[in-house]
Amino acid sequence: MSGSRRPVVFVAGCPGAGKSAVCRALLGVQGKPVGRWSVGSRFCALGPYLGATHDGADALPVASAVFAKAFGQLDDPTLAPLVALLDGVRFGRWVLPYLERSARPRISVLLTAPPEVLAARRQGRGSKPVSRAWLESEIAKARRAASEFGRVVHVDANRSLQAVVESVLGATS
Repeated sequence: MSGSRRPVVFVAGCPGAGKSAVCRALLGVQGKPVGRWSVGSRFCALGPYLGATHDGADALPVASAVFAKAFGQLDDPTLAPLVALLDGVRFGRWVLPYLERSARPRISVLLTAPPEVLAARRQGRGSKPVSRAWLESEIAKARRAASEFGRVVHVDANRSLQAVVESVLGATS
């Protein structure tokens, strides 16, 4: 991505699509946290990424004040040159007013996989079983949130993590 303003990338997808895994892979070896942001060499992501099942924003309290302060840090000299990652449908149109102050371009990366793959991944990480109807409603929610956030890049998440990460890198460079 050219220009001085690095994008904010909304990583969307149904639970089990691999959003947190992709963010962890993009962050790589983490440096010192900056406020509520985890910082890597090219990317920063809101929330802690420590290898837990619910990393990133899922590990933060649901409070608009927490997010408002975090988004205010996007112009911090440490974060400004980095691509900012927002992981999950917790982010969507309601965060747009906070992001408009930073004037960063916005991209949605929508990770998709068949419902049976999503269900198997969720089961593999110990999540409770859910119905196909629930998964389909979560897929629709992720699509809707991605379309509200910005330009949508569809990424097939039914591939190796490395292949998915390479697709996301292509969308953000």
